[in-house]
Parts: sequence; structure tokens; C-alpha cells
Amino acid sequence: MQLIRRNSVVPCRVFYFALKAITLLPVDAFTRLAAAAGGPAALVRAADDEHLRTLLSTMSRSMVVLDPKLVTVLPVGDVVDSLVTTEARVIVYTSLTPDGIQAALPFVRAHAAEVVLRGYDDGLMRLQHLLTVGIRMSVVERILALLQPGMTDLPPRLRDCIRNMFHDNSAIDSSKRLAVAANMTRRSLDRWIDRSGIASVRLLVAAPKVLRAYMYLRQPGMSVARAATLLGFSSSRPLEQHCQVLLGTEAGALREELSVNTVITRIADRLLVKSAYQQEQ
Repeated sequence: MQLIRRNSVVPCRVFYFALKAITLLPVDAFTRLAAAAGGPAALVRAADDEHLRTLLSTMSRSMVVLDPKLVTVLPVGDVVDSLVTTEARVIVYTSLTPDGIQAALPFVRAHAAEVVLRGYDDGLMRLQHLLTVGIRMSVVERILALLQPGMTDLPPRLRDCIRNMFHDNSAIDSSKRLAVAANMTRRSLDRWIDRSGIASVRLLVAAPKVLRAYMYLRQPGMSVARAATLLGFSSSRPLEQHCQVLLGTEAGALREELSVNTVITRIADRLLVKSAYQQEQ
């Protein structure tokens, strides 16, 4: 295990795309996590495990950072089941003590994505990285859940490719590459997507790029041109076109004007509606 210095410097806020993590932590751990996230406003703090379960019921597919030692009101199995049912991404943040490890075991076995040991490997840079990755994955999973009705009847390999494309669209960044990854011709890909009710292959491939652009543009000082470059475009024009079609706005508006919930809903609605964009194929 690589230990990271506790005095590492965090260069910018984590939650620039306005989605919060639910926490159940002692004061010292919460304070450290808030420092990594850019402030306590970036986190939702549960008073106890019963409150945590209530928060999960209204914030499904969220990210949860908890110390299992604080699960004292409800049976541990009930809390684990709530996390699994709501498909929350879980980070266990506890102490390297016999009671801390013992309390963590049910969560690690069932669901935990990461384990952080307080005072050993909870450097600020590591916490920031875990939070950033976790929140991004939560956003992606929320979009995929909305797209699920249209993806149910797709071949399993194509479904997996679409999921992978949303999680990391650097490998599958065009209609041709999606067809190759799914082991089918472009014509077959078009037929499957048309049959599914998803608007078009071209629009489907553009969606992860717009989502990633939204995350980039919420960072302080990020320009549209720089975001386009990070996404692999030679100019900002393709990104502007994708934003107009998927979100009905200019790329620059992603910095402040649209909430993450609005972006998720608009992308999902646009993908599941046949459109004029498809006619341009």
C-alpha cells in the first residue's frame, strides 16, 4: 500500500459539478474530507445511520463515505442492504484498529469500492482523487439508469460497450469504434440502436463527451477551447454543436447556468427521442 503524505496540497475544489456525497463520519474525519472536497458545503452529513438510510432513499446512486463504527442504531445488515439497493458508491473511511477493521468487514465484503485508513493513507490528494472519481461515476450511473429502458434488448456486448463508453469515452469515441468494439458492422449497429429507441448512434457517442465537457467546465479557469482539446477535438466547434443538440445551449453555459440534474435529464431525454439530428446521418 502506498502511503500519501497528510500535508499534500489540494489545488482546486472537487465538487465543481455540484453533486454532493453523503457522509457518516466522526468530526475529525469529516473535517479532513471537507478540506479535500473544498468545504463542508460539498458534503451532506448524516446524523446517524438511520438518517443515512433516509438520505439514501432520496439520493439514490449517490456516493457515500462512512465509518462503519458509527452504525449503531440500525442492524448492520439493514444499512448494507440500503447501500446495495440504492446502488450507492461506498468509501469506508475508518481507523486501523481491531474494532474499526471488524466493523468494516460487512461493508467491504458486500459493497465498498475503497477503504481509507484514518491517519495512514488519508492524504488530501488521495481523498480528493477518490471523491472526484466517485462522483463522476455516480453521475454516469444516473444517466445509464435513465437509458436502461432503451438498452434492455441490445446485445450484451453492445450494452457493455455503451457502458464503457460513458465511463471512459477515450477508447470508444466514434460510431466506427463503437461498432468495432461491439463486434458488428456499422449498419448492424445502426439497426440495433434504431430498434432500441435511442435517437442515433452519432448522438449516443456524443453524449459522454458532453457529460465530460460539463465536468471539465465546472473547474475554475477552464475554457471551452481547453475542454475541447482535452476531449480530443481539434477545435471547439464539434463540442459546441454537441452541446446545442443535446442540451440546447452553448458550451460556455455549462460553467454556471445548468445544474447537474438538468444536464443528466436533458441528455437522457434527448437520447431517447428520435430527432432531426438522426436525419443528418
